Amino acid sequence: MIYFNNLTRTCFVLAMATWLNNSWAQSGKKYALDGNQKYNNGVQYKDLAEEAMQKGDSVQYLQLNEQAEQHFLDAEVDYKKALDQNKDFLKADFNLGDALYKQGRYEEAISKFDEIIQKSPNNVVKGSSYHNIGNAHLQQFMKDPKNSEALDQSIEAYKNALRNNPGDNEARYNLEMAKRLKYQQQQQQQQQDNQQQDQDQQKNKDQKQQQQDNQQQEKDSKKDKEQQQQQQKKDEKNDKNKEQEAEATANEMTKEEAERLLEALKNEEEKLQDKLKKKKASGAKKYIEKDW
Repeated sequence: MIYFNNLTRTCFVLAMATWLNNSWAQSGKKYALDGNQKYNNGVQYKDLAEEAMQKGDSVQYLQLNEQAEQHFLDAEVDYKKALDQNKDFLKADFNLGDALYKQGRYEEAISKFDEIIQKSPNNVVKGSSYHNIGNAHLQQFMKDPKNSEALDQSIEAYKNALRNNPGDNEARYNLEMAKRLKYQQQQQQQQQDNQQQDQDQQKNKDQKQQQQDNQQQEKDSKKDKEQQQQQQKKDEKNDKNKEQEAEATANEMTKEEAERLLEALKNEEEKLQDKLKKKKASGAKKYIEKDW
C-alpha cells in the first residue's frame, strides 16, 4: 500500500512543495500529522493482530484488530478535518484514501484515488493513486474470487501505475501477481467448463437413453395390450364356441339315448299289438257262440 507522510516518498513531497505558497502551506497540517500518527498506530496494531492470528490466538487477534480499525477511523476523521481547513491539501486527501482502504471500504478508497488522479498533474501522484486502486480491486477479488471484473480492473490499474511511474517496482510485482491469479482463474474456469461440458454430455446421453427406454416401454406396453386384446378376443370366441357346443350337445341325443328310446317305442308298440290281438281274439269267440 502506498502511503505518504513527512518521511516517505520524498519526490512526492518535493513536487508538492513547488505548488504550495506560504499563505496556506501550513493550513490543516496539524490535523494531517495527527492523522498520520493514528494511521501508523493502526498499521502497528494490524501487524500485531496478524501475528496473534498466526499463533492461533483468535481472542487476541480480535482485540488487536478492533484497536487497529479504530485508529484508522480516527485517522480518517483527522484527514477530513485537515481537508476542511484546506480542500487542496493533496497529502491529506491521499492519506484519507489509504485510511479508507485500511478499513476495507474499497469502493470509497477507489473513488478518492480517482479524484486525486483527475486533479493532480503529477505523474508520480497519478501512478501512486493507480497503484492503490489496483490494490483495492485486488482485495475485492480476494474477498470474492468470483468477481473476475475486479481482478481485471486491478491489472489495468497496475499497468496505468507503471505508465505514469515506470520505477514503481511494487506495482510491477503486484501486476505480475495479478496476472498469475488471472491465469489460474482462467485455468480453473476452463476446467470447470470442461467438467460442465462432460456433465452436459452425460446428461444428454442419460436423457437420450431414458427417452429410448420410455419409447421401448411404450412399445412393449402397446404390444402387451394388443396381445391381451387378441387373447381376450380368442378367449371370448372359445367361450362362445363352447357355449354353442354345449347348447348343441344339450339339444342332441346320444346314440345310446336314441337306441333306448327306439327300444322303448318298440316295446310299447309290441304291447299295443298284443292288446289288439287279444281284443280281436276275444271278439271272434263271442261271435261264434252266437251262431250256435
